[in-house]
Amino acid sequence: DFFPTLHKDLKVVEPKTQSKEDEPPEVKHKELPPHLEYAFLGDNGKWPVIIAKDLSSNEKTDLINILKTQKKAIA
Repeated sequence: DFFPTLHKDLKVVEPKTQSKEDEPPEVKHKELPPHLEYAFLGDNGKWPVIIAKDLSSNEKTDLINILKTQKKAIA
Protein backbone atom coordinates (compact mmCIF):
# COMPACT_ATOMS: atom_id res chain seq x y z
CA ASP A 1 0.00 0.00 0.00
CA PHE A 2 1.52 3.32 -1.09
CA PHE A 3 0.13 5.69 1.57
CA PRO A 4 1.48 4.02 4.75
CA THR A 5 4.98 4.14 3.25
CA LEU A 6 4.57 7.77 2.32
CA HIS A 7 3.28 8.61 5.80
CA LYS A 8 6.50 7.29 7.39
CA ASP A 9 8.54 9.82 5.42
CA LEU A 10 6.55 12.83 6.61
CA LYS A 11 7.97 15.02 9.35
CA VAL A 12 6.09 17.22 11.76
CA VAL A 13 7.26 20.81 11.47
CA GLU A 14 6.29 23.23 14.20
CA PRO A 15 5.32 26.70 12.97
CA LYS A 16 7.62 29.54 13.86
CA THR A 17 6.26 32.01 16.33
CA GLN A 18 4.38 34.66 14.46
CA SER A 19 4.35 38.32 15.30
CA LYS A 20 1.12 40.12 16.02
CA GLU A 21 -1.27 40.25 13.12
CA ASP A 22 -1.25 44.03 13.01
CA GLU A 23 2.52 44.36 13.26
CA PRO A 24 3.92 45.17 9.82
CA PRO A 25 7.08 43.52 8.55
CA GLU A 26 10.23 45.63 8.58
CA VAL A 27 11.12 46.65 5.04
CA LYS A 28 13.46 49.12 3.44
CA HIS A 29 11.91 51.38 0.85
CA LYS A 30 13.71 51.18 -2.46
CA GLU A 31 13.66 53.74 -5.22
CA LEU A 32 10.85 52.88 -7.61
CA PRO A 33 10.53 53.35 -11.36
CA PRO A 34 8.78 56.61 -12.28
CA HIS A 35 5.43 54.92 -13.02
CA LEU A 36 5.14 53.39 -9.51
CA GLU A 37 4.73 54.79 -6.01
CA TYR A 38 4.35 53.61 -2.44
CA ALA A 39 1.00 53.62 -0.68
CA PHE A 40 0.56 52.66 2.95
CA LEU A 41 -2.14 50.49 4.45
CA GLY A 42 -1.37 51.57 8.00
CA ASP A 43 -0.61 54.74 9.90
CA ASN A 44 2.82 56.39 10.00
CA GLY A 45 4.12 54.77 6.84
CA LYS A 46 3.41 51.19 7.93
CA TRP A 47 2.31 48.33 5.64
CA PRO A 48 3.77 49.69 2.38
CA VAL A 49 2.43 48.50 -0.97
CA ILE A 50 3.47 49.52 -4.46
CA ILE A 51 0.80 50.91 -6.78
CA ALA A 52 0.66 52.56 -10.20
CA LYS A 53 1.32 56.28 -10.08
CA ASP A 54 -1.14 57.17 -12.84
CA LEU A 55 -4.25 56.07 -10.94
CA SER A 56 -6.81 58.76 -10.20
CA SER A 57 -7.33 59.86 -6.61
CA ASN A 58 -10.57 57.86 -6.42
CA GLU A 59 -8.91 54.76 -7.89
CA LYS A 60 -6.07 54.99 -5.36
CA THR A 61 -8.53 55.36 -2.49
CA ASP A 62 -10.61 52.40 -3.69
CA LEU A 63 -7.54 50.23 -4.22
CA ILE A 64 -6.07 51.05 -0.81
CA ASN A 65 -9.40 50.32 0.90
CA ILE A 66 -9.62 46.93 -0.81
CA LEU A 67 -6.00 46.13 0.05
CA LYS A 68 -6.63 47.06 3.70
CA THR A 69 -9.41 44.48 3.89
CA GLN A 70 -7.01 41.86 2.49
CA LYS A 71 -3.97 42.92 4.53
CA LYS A 72 -3.73 39.55 6.27
CA ALA A 73 -3.52 37.73 2.93
CA ILE A 74 -0.93 40.16 1.58
CA ALA A 75 1.42 39.92 4.54
